[in-house]
Amino acid sequence: RTPRDMVIHRSKNKANKCVSSLRKNDQVFLKRSNGLWTCAVIAERALQPTDGENSRWYAKHEIDQETMELEESMLFATNENGATKVLRKKHWGRFVRPMQMDDGNKQ
Repeated sequence: RTPRDMVIHRSKNKANKCVSSLRKNDQVFLKRSNGLWTCAVIAERALQPTDGENSRWYAKHEIDQETMELEESMLFATNENGATKVLRKKHWGRFVRPMQMDDGNKQ
């Protein structure tokens, strides 16, 4: 895949809406901390604590919805070696881009 396969929206609202429709196992472009866009796969999508470690994915049994403030988040697999990245919903529109399928449609 190349950056030409990236779906780009001009408005932040439209970008957020598009990313919100993505599901587990969808392929995306993910903006890394070095500024480069790389291919990734959505490994998981769930509510995660907002006051926890940003880079850590919490298992369901570790989350107490009664006492923790939660935000929808995505866990991305970034390579074959098991490297991952966690992004909260407030960052999706800026750091995640859907990938176009071979027929030109958004995944």
